[in-house]
Amino acid sequence: MPEPADTPDVLQIEIRLQSAESLRRLLANPLVDFGCRAATRRRPDGVVVIDAFIAAPLVDTLRRDGHEVDVVANASAVARERAVEVGRADLFERGRPSRRGLVRDVPARPDAEAH
Repeated sequence: MPEPADTPDVLQIEIRLQSAESLRRLLANPLVDFGCRAATRRRPDGVVVIDAFIAAPLVDTLRRDGHEVDVVANASAVARERAVEVGRADLFERGRPSRRGLVRDVPARPDAEAH
């Protein structure tokens, strides 16, 4: 498995569509990820765009192919920032989930095996 430093960042982008042919070329490109489904939308300024996720080096390739690309966010950088918020505490007590809330102790049956 590649190390995170060895993989390019994933960018969230908007691609301005010039024509139906432009959209067909994009949809045929296996390196462009449209998420669950590709859907175009019209921005308030009237421009038709489609959202996608791509590896950072692909931006220049798409632009060379004649697509107008706007980078919305670096999704990899956002993920790295959000990962800092995740706690590192052990949520288990010696392998058992810790009890919180309305859990009550139920006495063990005398004939039950001890674990």
